[in-house]
Amino acid sequence: IKVDGNTVAKKNIVFWGVHINGNRQNRTSIAGPEGGDGELSGFSILGVVDNLLIRDCSADYCGTDGLALFGAGAGVSLSLTNITVENFTARFNRRHGVSLDAAKGVKFIGGKWNSNGLDLDEVSPLDSGMRGARFGGDLYGNGVDVESYGATAEYSTHVEDVSFYDVECIKNYGMGMQLLPSPAGYALPLWRPFINISVYGGHFDQGIAPASSERSSIQVSSVGAFAAGQVAVDGFNVFGARLENGIGMNYVR
Repeated sequence: IKVDGNTVAKKNIVFWGVHINGNRQNRTSIAGPEGGDGELSGFSILGVVDNLLIRDCSADYCGTDGLALFGAGAGVSLSLTNITVENFTARFNRRHGVSLDAAKGVKFIGGKWNSNGLDLDEVSPLDSGMRGARFGGDLYGNGVDVESYGATAEYSTHVEDVSFYDVECIKNYGMGMQLLPSPAGYALPLWRPFINISVYGGHFDQGIAPASSERSSIQVSSVGAFAAGQVAVDGFNVFGARLENGIGMNYVR
């Protein structure tokens, strides 16, 4: 399902009780990261979208993400607004369970985003849906991946006021939750850090990937991405969550 707000803004949309099997097993010749990892997400919410509710839905075995909230394509800062995702299930997708950027006012309430980013076998070609998405040759899918792509002279792709309530992100290839702001365009007036990100309850693990210095249940920003004294995430709060391997934080105020 695609909601495309790149050319004409979309608003006031409800998906309730919609269940998708993405049939990744039979996808072939899937593009790499430069091609949006194939753009085969179960729900693709693109561009300028306001007031969206996704309730009691699922997207499993999709060729990219279960749910991709990708506002950056519209070239408008914070182009996704007033989004609620309630009891959403995303399992066995080729990349992430859920991905997000360029958004303000997003609530995730309940849901299980587990076992994403994995190979289904180890013999099919790497561009087959049987294999997990790769970047630089390595698998990298997370339960939820919140990224920005920096700023230009016209717009920024940061996120503000995003909350997670009782979501489960376990047994993915990568970490349960990754918040990855980009330093690109840091000197430009429109660059912003991630602002006011909160996690209430839920269950997160570090995934099944080999251990590294940046593999926590929740990873906030990345070592070496910013200069000393810079703030990449301004306001990060966790209340009562179950974390199998703690939180890794860099450049956080």
